Parts: sequence; structure tokens; C-alpha cells
Amino acid sequence: MSKSLANIKGISVPDVSDVLSSYDNKTLELKCGYVLELLSNHSPFYEHITKDELHSLRPRDDWKPVYIDRDVPSKLEKEWGFMSLKNLKDF
Repeated sequence: MSKSLANIKGISVPDVSDVLSSYDNKTLELKCGYVLELLSNHSPFYEHITKDELHSLRPRDDWKPVYIDRDVPSKLEKEWGFMSLKNLKDF
């Protein structure tokens, strides 16, 4: 997924939210928000994305963290509410 998002220039968080809402899958929203945040911190094509915009994709206070893959070493991405692969940021 991150490679697909990395190729989209001029992406807007409200547009992404609209598309994601059709899937009715909060975990997918969290993963997309997390990847968009990584891209906004490391790519000039995404530096227009602000933390305030990403807030709509973050988990609610009562959200229980979920695993991306239970069979690999993981670490908690508390802000995003899921257990990410330990070396995910290295990709």
C-alpha cells in the first residue's frame, strides 16, 4: 500500500477519508493515516499534509490496538492504535 500512496502526488486527506469510509474498516483508516504521516515527514510531495488533517484517521479513545501481523515482532504505535512491524519505518 505504501508504494501505491508514494506515487500519488497532491493527495488530500479529506479525499482519502471519503474513499476509506466506503470500506467501513477503521483498521484500514489507521494504516493509511500512519503511512500518510510517514510520507509527510519524509517526502516533499506530502509535506502539505498536517497532523490536524490526519486527526480524522486516528483511533478513538476506546480503540483497542490491533496487529498488522501477529506472527512477526511488533511494536505499539500508540498514536495510531496498532502494532506495527518493528522495522516498518525502515522501508
